[in-house]
Amino acid sequence: MNTRNHRSLWAAIFSFWALIAILYTSQNILSRLIQGGAIDWGRTMSWSLTRWFIWAGLTPLVFALARRFPIERARLKRGLLQHLGLGSLVALLNVVLEVALLYIIWRLAGETIPTLERFISLFTYSFHINLLIYWAIVGAHYAFEYHQKYRERELATSRLQSQLSQAQLQALKAQIHPHFLFNTHHAILGLMLKKQNDAAMQMLTSLSDLLRLTLENAGLQEISLKQELEFVELYLNIQKTRFHDRLSVKMDVAAETLSAQVPNLILQPLVENSIEHGIVPHSAAGQLQVTAKREDGKLIITVRDDGPGLSTQQPIKEGIGLKNTRARLQQMYGASHRFELISGKSGLLVSIEIPFQSIDKE
Repeated sequence: MNTRNHRSLWAAIFSFWALIAILYTSQNILSRLIQGGAIDWGRTMSWSLTRWFIWAGLTPLVFALARRFPIERARLKRGLLQHLGLGSLVALLNVVLEVALLYIIWRLAGETIPTLERFISLFTYSFHINLLIYWAIVGAHYAFEYHQKYRERELATSRLQSQLSQAQLQALKAQIHPHFLFNTHHAILGLMLKKQNDAAMQMLTSLSDLLRLTLENAGLQEISLKQELEFVELYLNIQKTRFHDRLSVKMDVAAETLSAQVPNLILQPLVENSIEHGIVPHSAAGQLQVTAKREDGKLIITVRDDGPGLSTQQPIKEGIGLKNTRARLQQMYGASHRFELISGKSGLLVSIEIPFQSIDKE
């Protein structure tokens, strides 16, 4: 918690207990007025303010105990027993502090009340109420904590939705980019002039299916690896027509990984990056390889090209697609994922490692 939030918390705690002290004091005064009794303003004010401002000081301690000893569903009985004991100690501490402070205040005012008598009186009157107050503070802590986690999940979901929309727009932009469409159109015309109408129709169909899949999966955070590969294969079919014999593709995907959940549109930016940096700049033929395997509860996906790679002195610059991919993986999996770019003499390797979760089991 930063300094500003820490001050805000203390201000909220102080304000709450100040309000309780005012209400408690006004209730005592009103009760005395109705009964027609004399009001000892000094004793009434000192007792009320002392009692409730002690709780203001103890509230952060109770919050700390609630964090240190969480009440979890898996260990509910243990957590309840722990806080029953801790609550009793805090309730007793409140009585001791109240006796000590009132002794000092009233001693300064020239009044003397036997300490033991005051302790017994306050313990009898306050201990069980203090125990209930302790549980109320613990409950308030968990309510606030759950609210914070809910807001964090909402924010994370909103960010993921924004990133997914960005990925979909980027995919559509790449697919309807004038240069891309020009090359696709040129390739289709070339096939038709060569009387290869079946190939031309196949290319048109791939382009149509590519756009259809992008729109059909709009809004989905995760899809199966099988669906993701279908999208990538349609994209690669068009690119293979574009580059003819310069591009070959090898898929090495374990059958057991096809049902795994993956972020929607996670592979297309990686494949596009490999083509643009491993195939486009070079006249020689190149190969793009996509692999997927399951290992130790993880899904490991790699995209590799056999281009010249980058020199060891040249830093790997991530474009929008790679940065978006890294950000989405971080938001969805946190520390449970790994995203690496490795450049060498054999080309550029992009590796993704995420928890293996099968859609079939849901």
